[in-house]
Amino acid sequence: MNLLSARDLAKSYGERSLFTNVGFTIEEGEKVGLVGVNGCGKTTLFRIIAGMERADSGTVSVNRLTTIGYMEQHGFDDLSRGLYEEVHRVFDHLTRMEAELEDIARRIEEGELDLIHRQHTLNEAYLEGGGLTTRSRTRAALLGFGFREEDFSLPLSALSGGQRAKAQLAKLILSGPSLLMLDEPTNHLDIEAATWLEDYLRDYRGAVLVISHDRYFLDRVTGRTLELEHGKLTSYQGGYSQYMDKKEEDGLIAQRHYANVRREAKRIEGIIAQQKQWNRERNIRTAESKQKQLDRLLSGVTPPDKAPQRLRFHFDTAPFGGQDVLVAKGLSKSYPEKPLFRELDLTLRKGEKVAVLGPNSAGKTTLLNIIMGKLLPDTGMVMLGANIKTAYYDQTQSTLHPQNTILQELQNAFPRMTDTQLRTALGVFLFRGDDVFATIDRLSGGEKARVALLKMMLSGANFLLLDEPTNHLDIASREALEQALLDYDGTILMVSHDRYFVNRLADRVLAFTPKGVTSILGGYDDYLAALEAGEAAPQKEERPERGADYRAKKEEDRARRKLQNRVTRLEESIGRMEESIEALRQELADPQVATQYQRAMELSDVLREKEAELQRLYQEWEEASTFLIEMEK
Repeated sequence: MNLLSARDLAKSYGERSLFTNVGFTIEEGEKVGLVGVNGCGKTTLFRIIAGMERADSGTVSVNRLTTIGYMEQHGFDDLSRGLYEEVHRVFDHLTRMEAELEDIARRIEEGELDLIHRQHTLNEAYLEGGGLTTRSRTRAALLGFGFREEDFSLPLSALSGGQRAKAQLAKLILSGPSLLMLDEPTNHLDIEAATWLEDYLRDYRGAVLVISHDRYFLDRVTGRTLELEHGKLTSYQGGYSQYMDKKEEDGLIAQRHYANVRREAKRIEGIIAQQKQWNRERNIRTAESKQKQLDRLLSGVTPPDKAPQRLRFHFDTAPFGGQDVLVAKGLSKSYPEKPLFRELDLTLRKGEKVAVLGPNSAGKTTLLNIIMGKLLPDTGMVMLGANIKTAYYDQTQSTLHPQNTILQELQNAFPRMTDTQLRTALGVFLFRGDDVFATIDRLSGGEKARVALLKMMLSGANFLLLDEPTNHLDIASREALEQALLDYDGTILMVSHDRYFVNRLADRVLAFTPKGVTSILGGYDDYLAALEAGEAAPQKEERPERGADYRAKKEEDRARRKLQNRVTRLEESIGRMEESIEALRQELADPQVATQYQRAMELSDVLREKEAELQRLYQEWEEASTFLIEMEK
């Protein structure tokens, strides 16, 4: 059943057009992701669908049986109300039914037998609406979002902004609309809560339309992806990874088609020029005929859209860093009634990329602050290696000065650099022209994140400590950051809830758990596999041994981990490439495509390129697997 359809939607603010001719449908039970760079109009489109904002033109048609749920419907009108009581209010209609059933039962006992029919009807509605499970569902949702039983009685006024957002989200999903609209639902969620939400939405019977920059979440939940880019909406089948593969394939086809058209146009233009040069009546007729052919060829042909502006940068490292980057021994930290960690040992070697995972308030940021010397541990000590230069990315961006302009922020941090050098660097981070004179306090979260990252890039540090570096970044910026960090040859210790990011970067995971701190080789998926296999028990960090044997062993372990990660990534790439090739073959087998010579040729060219790429991937996988087998002997 079609729940909702949008046709020819357009929206502008002043002279800035967000989107035009946007159209799509949402079917019953579909799980759809909406992606695009920050500021492209995703949230505006959401508000139009929800009826909170009007489009300049176009229509949104909602099936009369469709109920739409979105966050703004579930605000709080009384902050003195308890958390559990507030979330359970989403079932007020069932609570009223329950009270009426109790009253009817009492009155029937007193002899009002004419109420039996009403009791039967009301009881069926109560059971069908899930009246018997409202309390257990409320409890499960609150626990799933990371609240503790002792939090249930807390007044809303005692909750942080992030906790209130989670309570709103709990009310929204428990309301059970036929179309659930979620805007960045994994913001404020730790990994455990995000996983719970993913499992809930995968089993959810209604449809889901979700804006998210969380690629791992999109891959697990969605089966279709809508991309808003250059003011146009394009639909792709599959989650985020499949959408990216298909978009790349479509881009190759579009570029090849445009190049073929331009090549043919140039050939025809040459014929026209030659015929005009001969200037005979027959030649003039031929030129006119060819001109008409050229006009038909070029009608409706436009150059492929350019990719949106995105970050492209790299980190330079300070030279001569030691092999032992960090040695921490016996670290403990606790606050009144809140122990964080005890007797934590941690050793980082040159070039390691270690991800710190764990629930909110487990002590991850505290560990970074202790290493940076901003906090003192209760016990233990921290030693940085020789010639180690650190740089710290603070998720609160407290290192930025609100009243500075962007340019002043960099001038103060790097006084030896000229304004021309600084403005060139700012241009790489998409701050151009008068943008550099905006004050920090007027910037969005994403813009502040870009300024903080630029300061890190210019610092030349060989040891980066990153606290939630992908927060506030759109997907394109996250991928640019990932690539820069993959190419970085220094050492990284990163706190992140972005599982996709951790999978791409980490060669070791340090997991904070209620039972202690666990160290697992590999990325997030490797950590999950270790948990399932029961291999993720807390363990003491290895104490550094002395001498060349130790260094050689650690280098060998690190090389093995990198090779294992490479084999895994190659296998994933091969799987996606095989799916892409199969889709191309099916399209070429379509009789309608077979009759379109130009289209068939373009698809055949792309297919040959994909098959060659697949062979290259197979060869790389075979070489990497052989090396890995040899290393493990």
